[in-house]
Amino acid sequence: MDNLNKAYIKIPRSFTMDYEQIDSILNELAVIRNSDVHEIGLDFTYTNFFSAELSTFLGIIIQHLQSEGYELFARNLKIDSKVGRILSKNEFLKLIMDKDPIRDTYNSTIKYVKVNSENINSINSYLENNFIPKFESTVKTSGLNKELEESFKDSIFEFSDNISSHSHSKYLYMCGQYFYNNKELKMAIADMGITIPRNLREHHVLVGGVSDDEYIDWAMQKGNSTKGIPQSGMGLNEIKEAMKRLGHMTIVSNRGYWKQSYDGTIEKKLLSEPFPGTLLHMNILLNKSSDYENDILNIFENDDDLVF
Repeated sequence: MDNLNKAYIKIPRSFTMDYEQIDSILNELAVIRNSDVHEIGLDFTYTNFFSAELSTFLGIIIQHLQSEGYELFARNLKIDSKVGRILSKNEFLKLIMDKDPIRDTYNSTIKYVKVNSENINSINSYLENNFIPKFESTVKTSGLNKELEESFKDSIFEFSDNISSHSHSKYLYMCGQYFYNNKELKMAIADMGITIPRNLREHHVLVGGVSDDEYIDWAMQKGNSTKGIPQSGMGLNEIKEAMKRLGHMTIVSNRGYWKQSYDGTIEKKLLSEPFPGTLLHMNILLNKSSDYENDILNIFENDDDLVF
């Protein structure tokens, strides 16, 4: 802290969806919120890589702090730096620095948006005009079968629809990025509503000392629709199954961190401090997705809802 009225959240040197990076920021956030500061700076002093789709994660943090009356600003974020250019192209800098975006000459950006969660047409329009074209243009080079592609697209539309219907969040936040060199397509969708663990806990779905990561894991399992409980059915399992053949998938909700790698390996951890909402992060590995056979073609057959 530079003085009694300001504090800083240090953005990691290489900011990715790894557990350590997410946990570090949430830890710093908790320390600051327990102090008497009124202004919070996002400190990019040592940041040399920012995975652009994580504008969604940072956007939730910013909106949450602003709702509590904090003033936010950026520190040592140069517009002409690598990180500055990325965050300008996807229009995130309009949120923290009120800067107009620069042109994306490589057409790799999926812009950062804050959409009214009840406006399903706007959500679908964003996905159709921003994410889906990148997905379609890149999977063609990987040989991904068309039916799996359609199942994945349906899953994302359903996820967006249900998150707006059941999270009690007024807005939905989305952003993505295509990384040419690594052949990866990344997308993050988040809200500031009721989290998966909180919703399941309130409806007494599981009893005993169940941790947040275990609640998320339960929500990911096929058949755990709990249809008799209002606003707490499933829908995540379809995305989970699709992502086994496409890449990595991560869910952050309250203090739960849940990640599935493309080989099906599951990583479950507790965050030191809560994330104020739910975030779905997808990392599509285009070089890997072509390895899978056409063996899962009924990924999205039920009409269950999500848990949050």
